[in-house]
Amino acid sequence: MPCTRCILSTVDPEAGILFTEREPLKTILRTNNLKRPEHIKCDGKKAVMGILIELWKGGEIHVGDECSPSFPTNFSNLDLDSALVIRSAT
Repeated sequence: MPCTRCILSTVDPEAGILFTEREPLKTILRTNNLKRPEHIKCDGKKAVMGILIELWKGGEIHVGDECSPSFPTNFSNLDLDSALVIRSAT
């Protein structure tokens, strides 16, 4: 599934104010190349970049804590026809 971006990426994390240039959303929207009919509701209208993720268990993390993502071992429930799958070359 495409992941639409919110304006949070346009906030200067140190000052807590919006970047006046609206970057990186402006660039993401300009380079958005979704052209699939099932994505038409966001095609050309929203900045799309990334993937949707799901939180399985909430909690707090702090600077210095070790954490890592976990991946499903069974992919039978994934709809790969409507997902963009990127594999790294190893």
